[in-house]
This record gives sequence, structure tokens and C-alpha cells, in this order.
Amino acid sequence: MLELSVQYESAVSLVQHAESQGNNSTLLLPWDAAAQPATQIEQFDPELLHVTFEEEPNAQPAALQAEVLQLIPNVGLVVRLLDQDAISTLAVRDVPGPVYETDIDIAPPELGADDDSAERSDTHPSAPLKGTTALSWTAEKLQAEWHTLPMPEKVRLARYGKRHARAVVLKTHEKVLHSFLLVNPKITADEVAVLASRVNIDMELLKRIASAPEWTRHTSIARNLVSHPKLPLQLVRKVMGTLGRDELRQLSRSGKVRASVKRLIVAKLDRGK
Repeated sequence: MLELSVQYESAVSLVQHAESQGNNSTLLLPWDAAAQPATQIEQFDPELLHVTFEEEPNAQPAALQAEVLQLIPNVGLVVRLLDQDAISTLAVRDVPGPVYETDIDIAPPELGADDDSAERSDTHPSAPLKGTTALSWTAEKLQAEWHTLPMPEKVRLARYGKRHARAVVLKTHEKVLHSFLLVNPKITADEVAVLASRVNIDMELLKRIASAPEWTRHTSIARNLVSHPKLPLQLVRKVMGTLGRDELRQLSRSGKVRASVKRLIVAKLDRGK
């Protein structure tokens, strides 16, 4: 296994780079052919990438899984980061508490902090606005400035934002934010149904939704949970109990439901005859 290294200004800058690459999350690393001959490189081999940050010179390097895509002679080595969750987690290390703890100490918006005319701080390009937070931004401004926001501000938006802010969070690849979105007191069943339909949703969050009666009583959410390709069958059985026979019949004929779940549905329908 290759021992690769790369340095970023901060963990947030690494997350922003990964976001800009979409699902690819590719990096071009400098390559010393003398130290590591090309003959030792195998395409698509899993490698360990050690990441250091200029803002944290004394911290231990973060270890991320990557795979080699291509060696470009005289240019460098192209690798793809494999674990999006690990990347996002790096940027919330300064937020107290575990990543998926719902009582993380992110302050709610202050009264009178909605002045959208305030100017941006000059101390850092990603600093929040003076006298306000992104909670007061319009949907258009939020979408345009999303990549400049520090992770604690994104967490604040997920946990306290209005519908247009939550819509932006829902669209991101930063799955770590979706846990905070779920505890937003204004989140609607329709939005949770969208989360429950995501194939790449964090599994712990998916299980949390499936185990919460306040969410599974909504037909749209229960239907998406039963249709989800990764929800454990034990939880599928539990959620099926919240759906009526007509809904179950429709699901049994749906091409979105895996075969093992269809068998459970048919068995349940037969028992109810």
C-alpha cells in the first residue's frame, strides 16, 4: 500500500474541494518518481492518504482512504477520495460533541440578528456577515455563498434554518449535516421523506427515522423507508405495520422495492386475508 501525503490550509478547505468535485472527489498529488517508481503503482488500488492542515501544525495527520486513478508523467498522481463521511467529519472536529449527537452546542439565532444589509467581515473570506448570520440570507444568496460558509454555520443552518435553507442542506453531499436537519423544529414530513429516499443517506440516520413513530406515521415517509434498498429487514417489518393494505399492495408491485421486502409484504397481505 502506498503512503501518500497532501496538505490543505484547513479541514474546511478540504471539504470544499471534495464538494467541488461532486462524487469524484479527485486530487492531483505531486509525485516523486525517484522515491516511488511507477512500476509500484497499480490503478484502482486502495491507498492510505495522510492529510495535514496548515492551521493545525501540531495535529496528527488525518488518514483517508483513496484509490489511484492515474499517474501522469511529470505532472503527478491522480487519486480519488473514497470516504465522503470521513471528509465531512474532519470539518466539524471543532464542534463540541459527537458528529451525530443531536444536542451539539450550536447557538440558536439571536434576536435582531437578521440585518441582511450588514457587510462581510474582512478578517477571512469565509467569515459570517457582521451583525448577522446566513440564517437571514435569501435562497439565491445562500446557494451562491454556500461554499464559503464555515462548517459551524452550515450546522446552524441545518438545525435552525427556514425551509429554503433546509432545501439547500438537503441538496448537499455533506451527510453529516442531515442529522442536524432532522432535529430542526421546523422540518416537515415531506422533507424527512426526501431524506428517507436517499440511497446514500447515513445508515444511522436512516435507522433513526425508521425507529421514530412521529415520522413513520406519515405515509410518504413510511413508503420511502420500506422502499429503501439498505434499510435492515427488521426495521422494514416494523415500518410496514404503519401502512394500510392498499399501500402495501402498491409497494408489492413497485419496481423500487427489493425482492426480499416484496416477499415480506406478500406474506403480510396473505396473513391478513
